[in-house]
Amino acid sequence: MLLDQFLPRWVSYALYVFLIIAPPALSRYRHMRHFALTVAVVVIVDVTLLRYAYISFFCLLAGLATIHLAWIILTNKCAEECPELFGHQAAPGRV
Repeated sequence: MLLDQFLPRWVSYALYVFLIIAPPALSRYRHMRHFALTVAVVVIVDVTLLRYAYISFFCLLAGLATIHLAWIILTNKCAEECPELFGHQAAPGRV
């Protein structure tokens, strides 16, 4: 709402959505691209089905997306895909 005096609201929403989805979508890590897909689905479901209560429902869906992100961290997906960067030895079966 802070930008409403400068931009139409749909432009600020589109910019926000782009900024939260584009970085993980452009990642070279598969698990981060999957996270971007999760966030995109959250936004599409929210806008399509629950526009009247989008802020409340977006918070719920964002919480579910956060669970996906926590799963990535807890299962150590980053170290599996890039052991050099995360300081771990290569996962078994990977070269």
